[in-house]
Amino acid sequence: MTDDDRARQSPPPFLIPSISIWGILVFLVRDFGFYLFVAAILGALTGGVLLGFAGGLLSSQLTGAWISDSSVFSKVAGYVIFAQVTLLYAAGGTGQGFLFSVISFVLRKKDTIEKKLHEFLEPMSQSIVARIPFGQDGIPVESVVEVFDPVLENLYLETRPKRFSIFFAGNALVRFAFRLVIRSVRWAVREFFVEELQEKGVTHLNMTQMERFMREKMTAVVLDRYTLQLKVVRGLVLIGGATLFFVTLGVYGALLIG
Repeated sequence: MTDDDRARQSPPPFLIPSISIWGILVFLVRDFGFYLFVAAILGALTGGVLLGFAGGLLSSQLTGAWISDSSVFSKVAGYVIFAQVTLLYAAGGTGQGFLFSVISFVLRKKDTIEKKLHEFLEPMSQSIVARIPFGQDGIPVESVVEVFDPVLENLYLETRPKRFSIFFAGNALVRFAFRLVIRSVRWAVREFFVEELQEKGVTHLNMTQMERFMREKMTAVVLDRYTLQLKVVRGLVLIGGATLFFVTLGVYGALLIG
């Protein structure tokens, strides 16, 4: 069967994305849920204790004079400020520790997640390719984005729920995740695939080339993009937490000496 014959076939109903995305969520919870939960709790506790300790030292130095004062109002105000500062630091540390641990866990499981993503997203990729009007001569490389974007947008509209459901919250989560997948696919095609074709001197894109990219490279390209973003976020969280911890201890030491 030629590319032109395949392109003229009517595309199958696009029912895969919701199943795929729910499958990914189920897979993450089933295979990683316990370990991810443990890692998140340990990270949150570690961050909360460290920054809570630093905040407690600083607030005790700042409110020491009020707490030791004979006035009841001063004592109460001192204890309130001490508690607020300590809890604020502890809450910030808990959030930072939780985020750092979750990101680190996901990055360690990247290879396993990539295999599952490829398995889940392959039917969706086939459905996307089946809806692209390649024609007999293919699509000019410079027009790929203009042709590709409406296809993705129509797929998103096609999968939107037509009426309210008791599973509205779950459906909303799936649609949000699917929207994220569509944006990732669009980015991979625009920023990676088109540039690769142009570098090879390809002038027209046919169905076979598109299927090969969607099957062999798209998942890795998209995952690499988010891996880099996660590493940046993790680095910023670590730097921010460490900076706050040591600056707080430095201020405490300066107040203690002074």
